[in-house]
Amino acid sequence: MRSHTFLSSLTGLASLSTAAVLHPRAGSDPGVDLTNASDKETTYFFCNNVSNGDGTADPGIPCTNLVTKVAVKPSQTASVSLGTDFKGRIVRATGTPATWVEVQIKATDGNAWGDVSLQTGCDGAATVAPTDGGGSSKVGFEDGDVVGGAPEGARTAREGDGETVIATPWSVGKILNQEAVDYLKEKVGVKNAYIDNLSGTDVAVSSNNRLAVVMY
Repeated sequence: MRSHTFLSSLTGLASLSTAAVLHPRAGSDPGVDLTNASDKETTYFFCNNVSNGDGTADPGIPCTNLVTKVAVKPSQTASVSLGTDFKGRIVRATGTPATWVEVQIKATDGNAWGDVSLQTGCDGAATVAPTDGGGSSKVGFEDGDVVGGAPEGARTAREGDGETVIATPWSVGKILNQEAVDYLKEKVGVKNAYIDNLSGTDVAVSSNNRLAVVMY
């Protein structure tokens, strides 16, 4: 998916969209079934890219193109319908560092694509999987202690909410925190999430344009 969503440091302004519709359980429309696997109610933000180019994108940092947000209780799943033009991320915080679940509801091949990126940092584990019953596998990782187990030099307090997170390891071809890169490569691996790479990370593909996302 990195060929479709390339992390950049550009920012921009965009208006709030009403294209997303929240449902209480799993749905069949294009969108996402979002499960909260943590032990507390959490609000998740759906941030559409500000713009998309040929192999590049301006994701809008912080979340400048918020489509919707949803609060999900522990062990519950929310069904969120999204427009087929949604190409962005699902996050626990609008700023960074944060784990990004990157999703594109309808790519050029007609399928939904999803991956997990830690290039902007990590505030917890996440997975994304197809819901079409096809051959694509679940991608991402489930380690609930990924932040707590990080070395001190790899961690930071996120501006805005003070949450302890893993610092941004890499951006636009430059390593920003070597300890974070080394730890995430060992703990998670680039096969499961983008860290300091642009290829080699698994991607979930769903022919029904719907993905199942779990946030830990």
